[in-house]
Amino acid sequence: MAFFEKLSDFAKGIGDKTNDAIETGKLNSKINSEKTAIAEDMKRLGECYYAFFAAGGAVIPEAQEICLSAKAHYDIIDAAQAEIEQIKLEAAQRAAEAEAAQQAAAQPVVEQPVAEQPAVEPPVTVQPAVEQPAARAAERMCPSCGGANASGARFCCHCGANMEPPKPQPAACPKCGNMTAPGTKFCPQCGNKMEV
Repeated sequence: MAFFEKLSDFAKGIGDKTNDAIETGKLNSKINSEKTAIAEDMKRLGECYYAFFAAGGAVIPEAQEICLSAKAHYDIIDAAQAEIEQIKLEAAQRAAEAEAAQQAAAQPVVEQPVAEQPAVEPPVTVQPAVEQPAARAAERMCPSCGGANASGARFCCHCGANMEPPKPQPAACPKCGNMTAPGTKFCPQCGNKMEV
């Protein structure tokens, strides 16, 4: 009888261990599922935070470097996508030109007979002196008064206005004072949005 009791206790112990293993497996599965959900939430949080940074929002210093790194990657992607679009456009243009050349080559050339005309000398007329378009093309128009000036003129001979376009100047970041190149939208030093 003692043998059967021991056997029963042993079987009960195995059953308990099996139940514990099943329960532990369920809990581990639940933990892994929650970790996956957290990772997805963190990814979405990072995307939202970067969107805030890209819109000119001030981010904490610890995240600044990460946001700038992400921006550099996005810029590389944008440049690569622009190159892809340019390649596609050029390929389409080449294909269109080749097709047009092929169609032109396929069309037969028909020569039209030229009727002989009696030789008639045109009457000689004296044309008044007209300013030639080539001379006009060499002129430079004043942006202030619209007066014509020589092509190399730096100042208008009619009103004295400066004919040279203003050169873009470097700008200082309003947040950190770093000097940036003309046309920069975000400061490369602190990531702050530059005033336009």
